[in-house]
Amino acid sequence: MYAQKQSKVVELNFGGVNNLPPQSIEAEEAILGGILLDPGAMTRVVDTLRPEAFYINAHREIYKAALALHTADRPCDLMMVATWLYDHDMLERVGGQSKLAELVDRTVSAVNIDRYVALVMDKYARRQLIQAGNEIAQMGYETAVELEEIRNEAEHKIFSLSPLGETSSDVEPPIDILLRIYNQLDAPKLKGFPTGIIDLDAVIGGLKRKKLYIVAGRSGMGKTQCSVHVAAQLLEKNHPVVFFSAEMDREELMTRILAWKSGVDAKKIEECTVESETDFTRISEALGHLSDIPLYLDDTSGSALTPARIRSGIRKATAMYGKPALVVLDYLQLLGDESVKNNRVTELDKLANGCKAIAKEFDVAFMALAQINRESDKQSNKRPVISQLRESGAIEQAADVILLLYRDEYYNPETPDRGICEIIVGKQRGGPVGTVKTLFKPETSQFLNLVRY
Repeated sequence: MYAQKQSKVVELNFGGVNNLPPQSIEAEEAILGGILLDPGAMTRVVDTLRPEAFYINAHREIYKAALALHTADRPCDLMMVATWLYDHDMLERVGGQSKLAELVDRTVSAVNIDRYVALVMDKYARRQLIQAGNEIAQMGYETAVELEEIRNEAEHKIFSLSPLGETSSDVEPPIDILLRIYNQLDAPKLKGFPTGIIDLDAVIGGLKRKKLYIVAGRSGMGKTQCSVHVAAQLLEKNHPVVFFSAEMDREELMTRILAWKSGVDAKKIEECTVESETDFTRISEALGHLSDIPLYLDDTSGSALTPARIRSGIRKATAMYGKPALVVLDYLQLLGDESVKNNRVTELDKLANGCKAIAKEFDVAFMALAQINRESDKQSNKRPVISQLRESGAIEQAADVILLLYRDEYYNPETPDRGICEIIVGKQRGGPVGTVKTLFKPETSQFLNLVRY
C-alpha cells in the first residue's frame, strides 16, 4: 500500500499572509463555556462535535473531559469538569481553574451553541483539506512510486475527508448489532436488493451489500444480459449502479438497457432497422424513463481497468449519485495482461480478491462476470461446475455466491427447454445451493419469471 511507504508526515503549509490555519478561538471558547454553564448543552453537540476539531490543545482536553463525563451519564458543569481534569493530572495543563472560570465568565448562555459548533467544524474541515493538499503535493515528488498508485491514494485522501458531523469510526457495541439482528427476525426473507428473478431471490435472498457475486458461464449463455437485467432492476428503483464494461463499449451497453426497458430487439436498435411505429413508441417511452437513471458507466478496456480505477470510478459515482447499491464488472478474465501466461493465475487471483475487498470497502454488492473453460463442452452433461472457472482458483474462494448459467438449447436446438435459462447456485456462503429456471429473452436482456400451474 502506498500509505505504508509514506512514513514521514508532511509539514503543513497553510499559506496566507499570517500563515495561520483556519480556526475560530472565540467559537471554541463559547462552546466550552456553554457546556460548563448549561447541563443540556452537551446533548446538543455530542453527535456532531469531535475533540480533534478544536484548534487549541487545551480546549480539546477540556472537551474530552466533558465528553467522558457525559458518556458516564454524569454532569458536565464547571465543578465536575475541573474535578475530572484534576484527578487525571490535566487541570494545570489546560490552564488551571482560572481557565475554566474564564470560559464561563465569557459566555452568556448556550443558546447559539449549534452555530458555534458548525463554525468550529467548518474550520476543522478546512484544515483537513489543507493537510490533504500538502500531502498530495508531496506525493507528486515521489517518482519511485507508480503514477496510478499515487492518483489512487490522492483520490482516497480527498474522498475520505469525513463530512461535517459524521463520526470517524463505524465501530458498534456488540449489543447494538445483536439487537439489530433480533429486530430483523420478523422481517421478510429478502434482505438484499431484488434481482427481479423471484425464484433466484428465494434462494439467495437478493443482492446484499459487501458480498461478491460471480456470474459464470460459457460464451453465449447470457452473462452480460443477466447483469444488465439485474442492474436495470435496481436502476428502476433509483438505486445507483456502477457498471464497468470491459467487453462492450458504452453505446452497446446502453442499447442493451434500452432494449430491456422497451422490449424492442437490441439488434434492431443497434442496426437502425426499427420500422414498427409501436416499437418507436416503446423506445421513446423508454428513453423518458432512462433519461435520469443513476448509472455510472465506464467502458475502459480490460488491459487498462485496474482495481485502482474501479475504486476511483466508485468514488466518482458516489459523488454524482450517492452511495451505489451495485457494482458490475463485465468480465473478470478480461482484466490484466493476458500475454503474461506465467503470472496469469496469480494476477487473476489478486483481481478476484480485490473485487471482494472493494465490496467490503465501499459497502456495495459486487457482481463480477467470469468465463467457464472449455472442459464443460467435453462432458455429456454440459452444465458447468465451479471447478471450471477459467484461469483462477481464487474466484471460488473469494466469492460469496457463484451463479452458473446454462441454456440447453445452446447445445441441443430441439430441446423441450428452448428459451429456458438455468441459473445454478453453485455456492452460497452460509446458504443453500440449487437450480432455478427462468425464461430468457436474449434479444432484450430480459429474464422473466416462469408461471407455475
